Amino acid sequence: MRTESDKQKGELEALKAISQQSASLEKELSAIRAEREATIMKLKITLSEAEAKYDSLQYFFF
Repeated sequence: MRTESDKQKGELEALKAISQQSASLEKELSAIRAEREATIMKLKITLSEAEAKYDSLQYFFF
């Protein structure tokens, strides 16, 4: 009886550890996604600025 209880406690502790690891990975993934979105926005801004400069140069040279 005691060994079964110990086994269940060990399994519960393992599940808790896995759950904590999962939560940590979810947090890390969210941070990576947020960073990726910020990078995409910066690239879109850079692209818009480059397009605007290109358009203004077209009028200048043509």
